[in-house]
Amino acid sequence: MTIHQEAAPATGETMFETRIQSDLGLLAPLAIRVTSELASRGCISEEDRDKIEVCCEEALKNAIVHGNRENPGLVVSVRLFREGEGWGILVQDQGKGFQDRKLPDPEDPMFPWRDSGRGIHLMRHLMDSVEFYAGGKQVVLSRRSGTRGSRKQEPAAAPSRTAAVGTVAAAAATTMTTAPATRAARPVATAQPAGPQPAARTIRDGVVVARPTLPAGDQVSVDAAFKRLHGAVQTAHLRVLVIDLGGVPYLSSHALGRLVALCRTCQRLKTSLRVAGANPEVRAVFAQMRLEAILPCFDRVEDAATAKVGPAPEAPGLVRRPVSSPETAR
Repeated sequence: MTIHQEAAPATGETMFETRIQSDLGLLAPLAIRVTSELASRGCISEEDRDKIEVCCEEALKNAIVHGNRENPGLVVSVRLFREGEGWGILVQDQGKGFQDRKLPDPEDPMFPWRDSGRGIHLMRHLMDSVEFYAGGKQVVLSRRSGTRGSRKQEPAAAPSRTAAVGTVAAAAATTMTTAPATRAARPVATAQPAGPQPAARTIRDGVVVARPTLPAGDQVSVDAAFKRLHGAVQTAHLRVLVIDLGGVPYLSSHALGRLVALCRTCQRLKTSLRVAGANPEVRAVFAQMRLEAILPCFDRVEDAATAKVGPAPEAPGLVRRPVSSPETAR
């Protein structure tokens, strides 16, 4: 990966520009604001929103966590610009940058077991270009042809997803968002419908299908969903756990890391973890990240629940729990 030492070229027409404090609570609202701006200008289709939102979140998270080290005294700057038929997002932090960084190699047999290190790979998968400038303090994500093959939509009012965050997204659009506004916004982003999540149903003894809610920009909800799944595996003595991803448009690197951690727990407890119903985009990411090497994927839930699956490669440092029958354990 090349890291240019010079600053990113100031090209194109600025569509939107802002800066935020190094607070992860501002990450999702700003990503939604950026994708809403792109959609309202006809730069992306509705089908692309989740993917571009994930890209923006990954870049912002890298800037806040790895660049500014979550120092509230440092800011992250964002510039959204249009150039010809294409567009780009410039994200800049105030950290020290990095030199000669080597990305984790997806071909490494241990890569699928990583808890992190997938963000830049995700961005490269979804964008036409990902370039680093200013010694690593700037990243430019760009697409050369607008919607990249998707149907271009007419400029329209912000869709319902933006309305759901209301004033949260508006706060991120200001020239400088303050910490108090961030704290007030967090409950809006994490509100979820009442009732048990993730929804689960038992196919037969020891075989359970779970359909978790995994909103791409809501790490709190993602963590809560996987915490429940970990709890179910640890207490229910499952033979097979199927994660039904039907209806999940895209997964962030954070969600992928949580899924790998669940896979590790399942291996330790001798539960077979499988995935079903993932859309083509999610399956493509699974293939690129080599996750299918440790996590069997199926088109249909029924197939995932009944298929005979051989043992997956063991997680590094795996310590299995001694086998005990449900009767003995109770």
